[in-house]
Amino acid sequence: MSSSKNSRHYFVVGFALLAVFLFMLFFSKGLTLDSNTVQSPLIGKAAKEFHVGLLQGSEKILGRHADSIDLADFKGAPLVLNFWASWCTTCAQESRVHEAYWKAHESNGVRFLSIAVHDTREDALYAIKEQGKSYAIGFDAEGRAALNYGVTGVPETIFINAQGLVVHKELGPMDKALLEKYVAKIKAGST
Repeated sequence: MSSSKNSRHYFVVGFALLAVFLFMLFFSKGLTLDSNTVQSPLIGKAAKEFHVGLLQGSEKILGRHADSIDLADFKGAPLVLNFWASWCTTCAQESRVHEAYWKAHESNGVRFLSIAVHDTREDALYAIKEQGKSYAIGFDAEGRAALNYGVTGVPETIFINAQGLVVHKELGPMDKALLEKYVAKIKAGST
C-alpha cells in the first residue's frame, strides 16, 4: 500500500471515529436525563380540550347523570387529571393514594378525573370495582385525550389550576407527598 493510500485510509478511519464520538457525546446527554425532571411543554399553557365517556362519578362533578364529560365541565375548578389502565399494576397502587386523598378532601374544591386508556370498557369497570374507586372515571376509547396531553405511558397525571393552565405533569405513579404538593399548587393557582 502506498503512503498516499495509507494516509487516506487513516484520515477516513479517523474521521469516522470522530463522527461516532461526537454522535455519542451529543446523544448521551439525553440518556442521562430523568424523564420526571424534564419539564413538559404543557406547563403554563391552557389545558387541552377533551371529550371522554364517563364510567362513574358524573353526579359528583356535574350534579346530574351524564354519559360523557369535557374539560369545560371543570371550568373554574382545579383538576387532577389522571391517565391509567386496568392492566397497570402501578396504576392500581396509585389509585389507593388518589382514593384516600379524594375521600379526605372531596369537599375542598379540587376535582379528580381518571381516564382509562389502552383498555377495554369491561376491564376498566372491573378494575374500578376491585380497586374501590369512588371518584370520577372516564374512558378514552379512541385515545384522543391521552394524545392531546402527550401521554406516553400509564400512569400519568396532569395538574390543572382553576384558570385552566397546566401546572405540572407527573410521569409514573404518585405518592401522597407528591399529590399533596401539586394539589396545593393548583389550589393556589400558581404555574
